[in-house]
Amino acid sequence: MKILKHNHLSRLAVAILAAASTPIASADYTAAGTDYASLTLQKWTEDSANDLISMVDSFACIIKNTRGDLEPHANGSWRALIDEVACGLAERDNQSGKKYAKVTSTSSRASNTANQEIVSYFKSAQGSRYIANITLREDATALPPFGSWYFSFYNNRFGRDGTPHALDLTKENGFTDIAQDGSDIVIQTAEYSSEWGQVEASAAKIVMVGGDDDTVKFLGSDTEGSTTTAIAGQTNANLYFKATDLNTTTGAVNASVCLDRSTTWQNNYRTKLFYKSDTTVGSTTYAAGSEVELNGGFGFRTSDGTDGFFGNFGIWVDGGSTFTPTTNSMTVTKQSDSSEYTIYWGPGRLSSLSAVTETLSNGDRFRWSNAVGSLSFDNYFVEYEASSQSFNILQSDETDTGVNLTQAHISSDPWKGWMWSDMKMENVQWDGTTGISYNKRTKVQADASSVAETYTKARCLSNYGTCPGGADANMSYATWSTGSGNQTFATGAADFSGDLYFWTGKEPGTGYQAFTIYHDTDGDSALSSGDTPVQFNFSFDWAANEYTAYTDGATAQSWGDGVMQPFANFTFVTDADYQANNSCSTASDCTLYEYNIGGAEWNHGYYLFDSDGTGTALDPELEFSHTYAAADDVNNGVSITVQSADGYNPVRGSCGAANGDGVYTCTNLSPSAIDGKKLFLRYDGESIQGLPGFQVADGDYGAWFQLGNLADGTTLTDSDGTEYVVKTAEAGEMFVDAAAGSCTTAGIDFANISEISMALTDVPDISDETNFPRPSQTWSDKPSTMSTDACDVRHGVATCPE
Repeated sequence: MKILKHNHLSRLAVAILAAASTPIASADYTAAGTDYASLTLQKWTEDSANDLISMVDSFACIIKNTRGDLEPHANGSWRALIDEVACGLAERDNQSGKKYAKVTSTSSRASNTANQEIVSYFKSAQGSRYIANITLREDATALPPFGSWYFSFYNNRFGRDGTPHALDLTKENGFTDIAQDGSDIVIQTAEYSSEWGQVEASAAKIVMVGGDDDTVKFLGSDTEGSTTTAIAGQTNANLYFKATDLNTTTGAVNASVCLDRSTTWQNNYRTKLFYKSDTTVGSTTYAAGSEVELNGGFGFRTSDGTDGFFGNFGIWVDGGSTFTPTTNSMTVTKQSDSSEYTIYWGPGRLSSLSAVTETLSNGDRFRWSNAVGSLSFDNYFVEYEASSQSFNILQSDETDTGVNLTQAHISSDPWKGWMWSDMKMENVQWDGTTGISYNKRTKVQADASSVAETYTKARCLSNYGTCPGGADANMSYATWSTGSGNQTFATGAADFSGDLYFWTGKEPGTGYQAFTIYHDTDGDSALSSGDTPVQFNFSFDWAANEYTAYTDGATAQSWGDGVMQPFANFTFVTDADYQANNSCSTASDCTLYEYNIGGAEWNHGYYLFDSDGTGTALDPELEFSHTYAAADDVNNGVSITVQSADGYNPVRGSCGAANGDGVYTCTNLSPSAIDGKKLFLRYDGESIQGLPGFQVADGDYGAWFQLGNLADGTTLTDSDGTEYVVKTAEAGEMFVDAAAGSCTTAGIDFANISEISMALTDVPDISDETNFPRPSQTWSDKPSTMSTDACDVRHGVATCPE
């Protein structure tokens, strides 16, 4: 499996940190027995040595969240969805939402004292297939802190004819073994991949001396192409000595660093939400300290026994969904209670946009790409000057252009006021003086009043982007692919702004698609046969690397991997708003709607109806407009220096210019850098989203540096005045430099790895199948039916038949 370098989920890191932070003093929600008080923090380290064990952590995450520990699965088959981002298997993507891998597993266990043997067939969100063999020997109770297990895998590659390839050690494969050796606990791990002739490999041996997670030594190697580097380290209870560069022939230390384990920067990766006081929602009263639970979806089974999951992210059906404009619905049975639902499909997702306005503060920074005066379209920074109510425009390297963006510029050309906020991860629009506005998206669901209508008249606004229309609105695969990424739906220079469109409901009439936007191509102001649906006329299956045309159902190979997915979005208003509010010239005049369409399943719309035909909505995310306070940050009083490899860095102005490798050194960062900043936060039932951060360069830390990290007990208040408190469930911590000479005084430094009784030959060999066997199964061995008592598992959360 392709494991991300510098994975932030490093639970098995080489140095274990101090105890969790103390919650802020509070009221009843902290009382013993509440959900808030019962939540315990899982904490791990983030360090460049994590490259050596990022695969170990991902495997541990997969094992934990596929739930082979459940009794119905001990000798049976079941399916699970795994959040690839949470397990370090995929990068975050703010546009595509969740990325779920589909895992089918079969398990055998002779008795309660025997090893559990699991074979898992893993299909990633992008369609890559892996087979894993897992042996679970002892749990963490029997052998703390990690248990004892063996996990091996290989990429079950397949040709264009669908024939799977057997194990090939020159392709992607790997293994991890955690076992007891005398009084020590030893972790051995290796991974190998080769793509387009580029070899990437890593291997490591990690020893917890005497089973003590304070006394650790490790040795590892990392290969990229023809270059191999090695690192080693040793810890005691307070310090961590790391040889960052080793001579791969002699084991001599070329460069090193001494780190302080007692002072760290905490990155919160999973923060839960709780009611601050007794709170009534609808007819239900929740006690203070109760966890906020959102109905974000459920597992289902189709009439032919196929498993799937319906959620706010969209739909997953094992083997891929079969929705088309003519087969636009599916009847399913909810696995947890056997209730029946019908899921309807639409070629795009419709969301309402509500404007949020804010007052600018001096020094607020945004990204801007436009043309003003001597400046042509390019990537610039703009920094607000409160005294002149204008923006100073900076080059991408932070140098001053000498040009300001003023009210006069956007008065004549409003689009020049559009900017990107790294802090909010949203586009914002400047009003020309002291304010900005941006949009919050709320997905239109099956309970919306428009769903019951034959259609709702709408108008497209070109000042928010292109308006689709004409014959090319219904784009074929050939039209899109030959356009080399062309994503426009307009013909030539045609302007369809202000044209009439129709958003269809559940039953638009014979010959028309439900939940689709049509362009009034024939201009008769009514939905008719001469009108054109706004959609890509094909679906794209990443797993099979093929597309299917809606017109004739023909399936053919796509153009290959790595090509941008077909995707576009348009902004609409209802015709009623358009007529009543001066053509909706500004966002505040009307309610805006955004229509997103694409070839991939996650760009489509899905609408849920119960057995009575009543539209049903899943719980939306909770939203908070929150002014950040450094005093409410878990790292208040701590400062750290990190290197940023991310151009989208919300505090890049504090990081100076990039070096020759495009790396910015951000010195002495602290929560004060975002004190007083206005953030748009969201809670999806799993974690708080919207806190700023940036990608970290290769170095001493993990992949993601989170600049804002709410301390336990911090209050968030929604627009209705309901108060909640946060508590972190999972966090990583970065070390800061120790005082000079500390590791030498403590006696944990070394000039050669022989001084810690390790040799370069201790690193496991990826080609060793005798001691580290890889799977022998192929994809054809994947079970086609599940055990009758199998549980529905979504990233560790299991719903079992009653």
